[in-house]
Amino acid sequence: MKKNFTKVLVGFAAIFFVVINEVKGQWSEVGGANNLIFDSYISTITTDASGNLYAAGDFKNANLSYYVAKWNGNVWSEIGGKNTSIFNGGIYTITTDVNGNLYAAGWFSNGNAKQYVAKWDGITWSELGGTNSSIFNSSIMTIISDANGNIYAGGAFTNSNGKHYIAKWNGISWSEVGGANTSTFNSVIYTINIDKFGNLYAGGVFKNGIGMEYVAKWNGNVWSELGGTNMFTFNNEIRTLTFNSSGNLFASGYISNGKGNKFIAKWDGSVWSELGGKNTSTFTWGILSLITDSIGNLYAGGVFQNGNQKQFITKWNGNIWSEIGGTNSSTFNNTINTLIIYANGNFYTGGYFKNANGKFYVAKYTNPTTTPLTLTTFTAQPTETNQIKTNWQTATEVNTSHFIVEQSNDGKTFTSKGTVKAVGSGANSYAFDVPFFTPEGDRGQGVRVRFIA
Repeated sequence: MKKNFTKVLVGFAAIFFVVINEVKGQWSEVGGANNLIFDSYISTITTDASGNLYAAGDFKNANLSYYVAKWNGNVWSEIGGKNTSIFNGGIYTITTDVNGNLYAAGWFSNGNAKQYVAKWDGITWSELGGTNSSIFNSSIMTIISDANGNIYAGGAFTNSNGKHYIAKWNGISWSEVGGANTSTFNSVIYTINIDKFGNLYAGGVFKNGIGMEYVAKWNGNVWSELGGTNMFTFNNEIRTLTFNSSGNLFASGYISNGKGNKFIAKWDGSVWSELGGKNTSTFTWGILSLITDSIGNLYAGGVFQNGNQKQFITKWNGNIWSEIGGTNSSTFNNTINTLIIYANGNFYTGGYFKNANGKFYVAKYTNPTTTPLTLTTFTAQPTETNQIKTNWQTATEVNTSHFIVEQSNDGKTFTSKGTVKAVGSGANSYAFDVPFFTPEGDRGQGVRVRFIA
């Protein structure tokens, strides 16, 4: 989103004109419209250093085995070869390490009926630790690799004391983070992440001493509750954790604010706060995936819906939320499970949503490469009839749809005052009159124009 600001001082009123480029990018189905053959939902997607895309979930091949699918930019294929997979249960999570190895885990089990982490080294799948060596006694919900190539796993599996824990693979063996049978996690671990210092964070359904879910931090020596022991007020499960470039941690899932809406919690290193302000969130249902881009924008997807009752991906730019693709433009007809950034703010997503043929698919969002409008001038003048007369001129327009004129008395909250249809091509002039909030004007009030392509 590109913003251009022009400030015009007229008498005692400070009038701000803001042009916000709301150019819609393009959603497409990876593999081509209605060509996919995924027969069930997609739980997880990832990419490798070469730009290959991988997807996994509950879908099966012709032999009814679950598999990891690879998109190489031209075609989808089954890792290992068509109908070769032997995974006997759903794949919940996949990741790659610094060496390009691919890992998968979920509900599938080995010959000893134990769940395990599978490694694809480019040639074969193998059980991490050796065939039938795994001791994971239940599902693995999340795996992640650190900068040294260590693999961490969390989920529904438990240690000998019946506690859920995070397991670490150091290249030779699995161990319980914190020491054998030391974990106090009393329920499922859904998500783990690592900060730039190598600290490990976990979230899920596990609770503290006052019955609240919390984010746990491992600093290399001890586990601690982020925010202080028994100080957490998260009232439901945590499904996703992510960091931005500033090191802030974001957590979300099914946690609710005072108004009953789901929200994203932000940890700035000292305190937790609701992103956007206390009780401001409008998410009516769960947030299952969070990602950030290189300039700090945050993206969220999940079960929540837009005005057309479609699930959508929303972007937080530090000030406002906006739906990717345009307000109420999404066509996702079911839950969004997973998001990943792949380049320049473009990303992939997968979940329970289907195409017109009833098949599940991976969706790709591509940002526009050109700006469809160039603004050359803007003027704003008060009139004797208590109006702000606005005029603006464009040098170029490419398929511009219309302008929305909005007004604010605090520079933060804007109300629509009307629309102006755009010509859509060439150079053009436009005008719109906006009333003052009071006959005398209001210092600091603003006028904003948004153009929609």
